[in-house]
Amino acid sequence: MHRVGESMYSILDPHSVLKTPQSCTWTGLELTSTVQTSHHQIHFFTTMPSNQPTTNAALMARRKAAVARGVGQTHEIFVSRARNAEFWDVEDRRYIDFAGGIAVLNTGHLHPQVIAAVKAQLDLYTHTCFQVVAYEPYVELSEKLNALAPGNFAKKTLLLSTGAEAVENAVKVARAYTKRPGIIAFTGGYHGRTNMTLGMTGKVAPYKLGFGPFPGEVFHALYPNTLHGVSVDQALHSVELILKNDIEAERVAAFILEPVQGEGGFYIAPPEFITGLKALADRHGILLIADEVQTGAGRTGTWFSSEQWPVAPDLITTAKSMAGGFPISGLVGRADVMDAPAPGGLGRYLCGKPHRLRRSTGRTQGFRGRKTPRTQQGSGRPSAQRFARHRGERSDHWRRAGPGCHGGDGAV
Repeated sequence: MHRVGESMYSILDPHSVLKTPQSCTWTGLELTSTVQTSHHQIHFFTTMPSNQPTTNAALMARRKAAVARGVGQTHEIFVSRARNAEFWDVEDRRYIDFAGGIAVLNTGHLHPQVIAAVKAQLDLYTHTCFQVVAYEPYVELSEKLNALAPGNFAKKTLLLSTGAEAVENAVKVARAYTKRPGIIAFTGGYHGRTNMTLGMTGKVAPYKLGFGPFPGEVFHALYPNTLHGVSVDQALHSVELILKNDIEAERVAAFILEPVQGEGGFYIAPPEFITGLKALADRHGILLIADEVQTGAGRTGTWFSSEQWPVAPDLITTAKSMAGGFPISGLVGRADVMDAPAPGGLGRYLCGKPHRLRRSTGRTQGFRGRKTPRTQQGSGRPSAQRFARHRGERSDHWRRAGPGCHGGDGAV
């Protein structure tokens, strides 16, 4: 018998036999589950905590004792329930949620269409692995993303679970298509926490501290930022310097950037910079990847922020708010580029789970029903102006918060 906190499990004699392959019985506050494997019979006992203090301070003490230190926490509060743009902590204090799970809840907590779609799917099936036995929701969501993505060309989609997976697969696809290894990212950019995506992230603290070495053939050019004295011309020149001093253009697979930097400080990529970067990419046969894990799903006034670019990217990554709080991500792009990897080169046994797909499909329907992207586009500048008046600053300074209502994380 083993005990972990309030949970216990025991491994029984492998020669004992269950009457049924699996059974699960609720007894009051205790959940008892018996599972038969090929070698063992395992009992799980989970006792729900009783008479435990439910203050934020008490939970913080338990958290510090149980959770790895590297998992940060911005606010020392614990949620008990949430609805739309609000949540309540375990002490029943009410908050306006400006964080939205870090850009994951663009339609708010528990959007009814999303929740209804999930509940309906859970009664049908939960997993078969799309590469083994396929299901329509995967195809349906791919069709929707293909239709939403900018660019006057045929598109295809790959569905995954996390933003970092989408970015890593964008690199894989770009390398498979171009037969080149190099990737050029930008200072201040954030692309994920895996080894490859950390290598592309242009910010050391806190994400990269102590985790190197990172993959080679990844380079960082300057991101245009007038607030910090980097013009569009200087940023484009820094790309050309990399092609001159560090890696020849014929070995670069892709440029990757966020339409609006998130961790870098909510800075917009100017249209003239995108035009110049795409011209440079086309001149050398380099792909352009828009990392829209955070800016996608209507956050900047259009479903994809790159819809507002003067040119279309070759590949787009998406995740976070596309499923209204549930883990799903995608990579959508030019069909000829997406088809570069051979069959079996892409996929994951848990990617594109059916109930997650229903959530995401419900999410796109929820957006369209509420006209949320256009609402964000119209409300962004007035919001910036109001904040500027409160701060005593000029409203154009707040443009760095991004188009629409992209900028800002916090709870009030």
